[in-house]
Amino acid sequence: MRICVVSSYHLEVTGPYIKRLQEEHEVDFYVPVNNGDKNIFLFNFDATAYAKTGFLNEDETVKVLGDYKSYFNKLNKLYFFLYPNTGFFSPTLYRHFYQLAQFIKSKKYEVVHVIGQFPFLLIIHLLNGASLRVHTLHESVPHSGNFPWYEKLLLKSLAKMNVQLIFPSATTKRRFLEYTRADATRSHKVFFGVVENLFPYIKPEITERKSSVLLFGFVNGYKGVEYLAEAVNIICKTIPDINVTIAGKWSLPELKAKLLQEPNFTIIDKSLSNEEMTTLIQQNEMIVCPYTSASNSGVIMTAFVFNKPVIASDLDGLAEVIVHEQNGLLVKPRDPVSIAAGITWLMQHEDERLQMKKNIAEGVNHSDFSWDNITRQTIDIYTRNKRN
Repeated sequence: MRICVVSSYHLEVTGPYIKRLQEEHEVDFYVPVNNGDKNIFLFNFDATAYAKTGFLNEDETVKVLGDYKSYFNKLNKLYFFLYPNTGFFSPTLYRHFYQLAQFIKSKKYEVVHVIGQFPFLLIIHLLNGASLRVHTLHESVPHSGNFPWYEKLLLKSLAKMNVQLIFPSATTKRRFLEYTRADATRSHKVFFGVVENLFPYIKPEITERKSSVLLFGFVNGYKGVEYLAEAVNIICKTIPDINVTIAGKWSLPELKAKLLQEPNFTIIDKSLSNEEMTTLIQQNEMIVCPYTSASNSGVIMTAFVFNKPVIASDLDGLAEVIVHEQNGLLVKPRDPVSIAAGITWLMQHEDERLQMKKNIAEGVNHSDFSWDNITRQTIDIYTRNKRN
C-alpha cells in the first residue's frame, strides 16, 4: 500500500510504528512542526533555528534526522513542515495547513493516517476524501474535564467525518463515544508500545537505590501527589529511609514548597532531558502513578523500557496496562493507605519485584503492547476498510 502518516507530536510512539510499517509498504512520513518549538521529541530539532515556514529541503531534513536516518532506512520520504507560531485565528496558519493538505492530496495515497490533537489537522482530512482516512487520538477528554473550543471542534468534526478512529485504550475510546455519539464501528482500540528510542539510554553501570520511588512527568493536579505525600508519612513508620523523587515541571507551587521541607522527598522542578529522565528511572526501584484521572499513560510505557514495576491507581485506563502483581500493582485512587500498602509490599518482596521486571521484559516483544502486534492491528484496520 501507498501510505501517508502525518504525526503532530507523539513522535515517540509514532516512530516505532513507522519503522515497522516501512518494511512492507511504501510510506511517506510528514511531521508538522511549530516554528516556535525548540525541542522536538525523537529528533534533535530546534525549529527556531530556521527563518522559514513550509517544507525543509533535503539537506535540512538529513541534518534534523541525525541518528534516525538509519532508523527510517526504508522510508520512501520524510517531510518536515514548519508552520507559523501564530494564534488559532491567524489566516496564515490556515493557509499553511491548506498547503500541506493539498500537497498530500497531490500524491494520491491509498491511506492517509493522521496522528495528533491539533485541530488544523482536520484540513488534511477535508482535502483527502479520495483516500482511506484514519486518525489516532491519544486523548479524548481532558483530565480537567474542561474542553477548550478547539478540542471540541476536533472531536465533534472527527465524529461526523468518514474517518476510521484509533484510540490507545478502551477508556479513551469509550469516553470519545460517550461525548460525541459517533459511529462505534469506525472506532478501534490499538495500544501503543514502549518508547523504544530510549533503549540506548540503558546504562548497566547505573544501580538502583534501595527503598527508592519515582514519580515523573508534568506534575499537575490529577497526578495525585498529595495522596502520595500522605502515603509516605505512613510508610516511614515501617521504612524510615524511603526516598521519593518527584521530577518534572510543577504546577502545584504550594504543595511543592511543603514537600521541599520533607526529608523523604527529592523535588526536581524542570522539564527533564531524555538523559536526566532515564537516569532517574534507572536509579529508582519502582515508579508510582497515584493518579486521580487517567485514560492511558506514556509514563508507564516509558518505565517499561527499563523494566520498572509501576504502582498505579486502579483506574480504567491504567488497569488496561498494569496487570496486578504481574508488571506492577494497582491501588485504590485517592487512598493514601492503599498507596502506602502497595509501595511497602513491593519494597519488602524482592523476589516478586524481580519477577515483575522479568515479566515486563518479556512483554515488550510478546504482548498486545509489542510494536509488531500494534503494526499488524493497524494495517488490518487499513485493509479491512479499504475493501469497504
